[in-house]
Parts: sequence; structure tokens; C-alpha cells
Amino acid sequence: LGKTIQSISLFAYLMEKKGNYGPHLALCPKAVLSNWMVEFGRWLPNVNVILYDGKPEERRALREDRMAAQTFNVLLTHYDMIMRDKKFLTKYQWEYIIIDEGHRLKNKDSKLSEILRGVYQSRNRLLLTGTPIQNNLKELWSLLNFVLPKVFDTSDSFDDWFSAPFKGSQEDIALSEEEEARVDSTDSTTSGSRVRPVFSWNSPQLVY
Repeated sequence: LGKTIQSISLFAYLMEKKGNYGPHLALCPKAVLSNWMVEFGRWLPNVNVILYDGKPEERRALREDRMAAQTFNVLLTHYDMIMRDKKFLTKYQWEYIIIDEGHRLKNKDSKLSEILRGVYQSRNRLLLTGTPIQNNLKELWSLLNFVLPKVFDTSDSFDDWFSAPFKGSQEDIALSEEEEARVDSTDSTTSGSRVRPVFSWNSPQLVY
């Protein structure tokens, strides 16, 4: 589906056009870490990417050597490391956190979701997933809440937005002043217009 290359293209754009050199955090399944590294070498060979994995002493060496000066651009790791080494990895103010197989966060109460939401700080978040809208509304809300927590703050409000057209009324659910301020759109009173800005519909990505 090209998710890896699209993510690398985003990093290239941020660096070349925006002067944003990170640090960025890319999170993916352990089985595809090597593929991500191959693609980085092929499409963005000059970027400073750290593959964060291995035995405890190997990870400590990475932190003390390549990560200490914070001159790297991208840290690539997998879900277990995010939880196991959160004591060290949460010390960084990440520019982008990109999560491959983002539907793993569809359960807001899962350990991975709680840790990423609660202790990892970033300016932007991006989810890569092939099945964001094939799940139930609560799971979809969980993904949107991770990307835009101030807009999609409660699952109850999200349910109301989507259920309004089926209640037999021609009027949509009214937004509070606070909700209006959150959604920067001239047509912010329809559920579709709230969701549309955070999806890349031509590719399986949930973005912000």
C-alpha cells in the first residue's frame, strides 16, 4: 500500500521544505523494522535514522552514543520498546509520532494506547491504518481521539454527531461554543465535515 514510502516522503518534505529535522518517532511492528530501514536507505539515505531495538545493553549503548546529543532525525522502533523503555524515550519532545498499523489503538484502554496518549509528547501525530472506518464508532472515535483529542474529546459527543441524521430530524446536533472553536470549518455542523480533514481518503492513513 506504500505506507512506508509515504511516511518517508513526509519526513523528506519536513526536512527539505520546512526545515524540521525532528526528532521524529516512527513506530511499527517488529517484523517490518528491517523493511523500514531498507526503504530509508533507498529513498532518504542521508537522514540520521536510529533503529532502536536489541538487548538492554545494546539499547543503552544507543542512548549513550547516538541519542545523547539528540542529533538524530528519526527513531524507528516497535510497540514493545515504546512500553518497555518509556522511561528513556519519553524524555524527548517528538515532532511527529507516526504509528504503523494504527488500528492497534482502537481500544483506548489498552496498555499501548494509554502509554502513547499519557506520557509521549509530540507536536503532531499520524496513524497509518488500512481499516480505520470498518470498525464500530467507538473504535473509530478512539483513533480520532488519539490524533485530535481536543476535537474528538468524548465518545458520547461523537456518537451524537453520527446518530443525528438517523433520528428523523432535519436538524443536526448543535455544537457548543467550545466545540465550534475546536473545529476550523465553515461547514462544521455535519459529522462528515469533522472527520474529513483528518483522513487521507486516497490512501489508508489517518493524519493530522
